[in-house]
Amino acid sequence: MNNKYEITQTGLDELKKELAELKKERAEVIETIKVAKSFGDLSENAEYSTARERQTFVESRILDLEDKIKKAILVDANHNKNIVGLGSKVEIIQVNNSSHAAKIVELVSSAESDPLAGKISQDSPLGIALLNHIVGDEAVVKTPQKEIHYKIKKIL
Repeated sequence: MNNKYEITQTGLDELKKELAELKKERAEVIETIKVAKSFGDLSENAEYSTARERQTFVESRILDLEDKIKKAILVDANHNKNIVGLGSKVEIIQVNNSSHAAKIVELVSSAESDPLAGKISQDSPLGIALLNHIVGDEAVVKTPQKEIHYKIKKIL
């Protein structure tokens, strides 16, 4: 298993920002736990249980983010605009499907992916299909049911 992974500067900045926010929240959660303890019987104390659950999540996420930041290898998102790579924004259109308009996707690391925002992991089927292609190429995504063909219109 590879312990290092590639990430753009934007993605690394977002991870660091989330980490800083969670570290601030950590102190707030600890204070919430102290207040909830003062309410008495912890076995029937919903505030305490909720705060402990939140603390578990925050601590787990902090460890995860620290590990990702430590293992990150920065890549230049402004690399060659003639070939699709990590950090590329690509305008694509599904071939043989007139009901689909062109869309723009950005290839990012798995840590940065957010499909609803158009950020597609380079390790996803679409990301893998687009990597190392040029404008005019057709990228093929193989699914269990069929193959989906996309034409690369622009690399932005």
